[in-house]
Amino acid sequence: MLSLDMRAAPSLALGILLVLGGCAAQPRTAPVAVMPQAYTAQILSVRPVSAAGGAAPALNQVMQSLGTPAMSPPASAREIILQLPDGSVRSLVPPPGAAPANLTPGMRVMVSDAPALRITVR
Repeated sequence: MLSLDMRAAPSLALGILLVLGGCAAQPRTAPVAVMPQAYTAQILSVRPVSAAGGAAPALNQVMQSLGTPAMSPPASAREIILQLPDGSVRSLVPPPGAAPANLTPGMRVMVSDAPALRITVR
């Protein structure tokens, strides 16, 4: 009985390796092209981003837990709260120069995110 188990062991090991190899294989997918997206929105609020909280407090906490220094926003960073045509609300902190300086609540803007975030008055 012992000799029968010894002969089956290599076949069993080979079967396990084949199953695990099939699970580990990467699926072949075609590269996905990122399509530029542009949409209109209405500004609900524009406010400066405080350097204490940072532009992304959750991201800063993750970076600190990894031992990397916290990111701080540029001195002129602003958070822009937008309402999209479907009623959803989006918060953006664009890099300097990506949005006009004179944005006020109620303005209608065009937002494009490719190749880089850009906000223009409509």
